[in-house]
Amino acid sequence: MDDEEEIENVLADVEDVVAGRIIDMEHAELMTPLTDACADLETELDAFNMTSSRNAIINRMTVAELQALIASMKSMADSIRVLKKSAID
Repeated sequence: MDDEEEIENVLADVEDVVAGRIIDMEHAELMTPLTDACADLETELDAFNMTSSRNAIINRMTVAELQALIASMKSMADSIRVLKKSAID
């Protein structure tokens, strides 16, 4: 991200706070890191879900490790669903 884009993001965050869409600057300042984390997760999940990558990972992990990974992924998805639902209610 270049300096101009970063300044635009900060100004957009300030506008969101002023308009009441985000409660304060401390929360607004987390918008970019959250967006970046979501994009990174999406990229990794897309790459992981490719059959050859997924199969290679499955073959390197124990059954217990795979079960823990699946549980962790399901937990994250459930947590995101709960957060989205609570934000809408």
